[in-house]
Amino acid sequence: MTARYMTVRDDLLRKIEDGTYAVGELIPSEIELVEEYAVSRSTVRKALRMLEAEGRLDRRRRRGTVVKAVETQEEVAQAEGYTRGDPWSIEDNIATQLRLSTTVPIVAKRTHATAEIAENLDIEPGEEVFRLVRLRYLNGEPNLFVENYIPVAMYPNLLDGVDFSRVRLHDRLRELGRPVKEQRNRVNVCAADESMATLLDVPEGDPLLVFHITSVDMGGTVVEYAISTYRSGNTFEFTVVHSVVLSNEELLG
Repeated sequence: MTARYMTVRDDLLRKIEDGTYAVGELIPSEIELVEEYAVSRSTVRKALRMLEAEGRLDRRRRRGTVVKAVETQEEVAQAEGYTRGDPWSIEDNIATQLRLSTTVPIVAKRTHATAEIAENLDIEPGEEVFRLVRLRYLNGEPNLFVENYIPVAMYPNLLDGVDFSRVRLHDRLRELGRPVKEQRNRVNVCAADESMATLLDVPEGDPLLVFHITSVDMGGTVVEYAISTYRSGNTFEFTVVHSVVLSNEELLG
């Protein structure tokens, strides 16, 4: 038996695709949809969140929910392309593309790697790592929540005298003599939980774009793992390999 929210989702998608609800047009309100489908409001919200996460709807504060244009493969390729040929980490690329004006450091400390963090850094669980947490703003609104994990053994002086509201992390790694050569990125969409909804000032359940980023040095050793959560209604999933051009001095060690 099909779940009720899936029935609502499928019917709304059919109406979007057959033009009943045109691109840019408001769909009925949650209350109207509750009456139309004879389901609970939570069921309607779940269906709408699915369609929003799939890139078919866009919820706008004080206006309502509108139908979005379908993202084309060309647009995805352009989104993929902004990580190429730039020596910054992917969150810095996003920051530059969106002209983020403010970075607020939240945490910068030593901690011990959990099993998940250790697996991504290719180290043993419990090993010491630096944990950096920052919130980045666009026009006064939070847009990007970033967590970085760096093995202490590789960069023991990482935090010494550094203000990460002004200094890019990868610039600091380069300064310490072990620059990032390549990034591998996985991207997915998730629904905002209560904590992330508060941090990014979005309704709980809103779709968020999450980057899982592994950075390696010249020798192929993993030197950083990052989780970057970006407030966005767009949805696509891809894998990117990000290479950085190094100077002759860096290549020669």
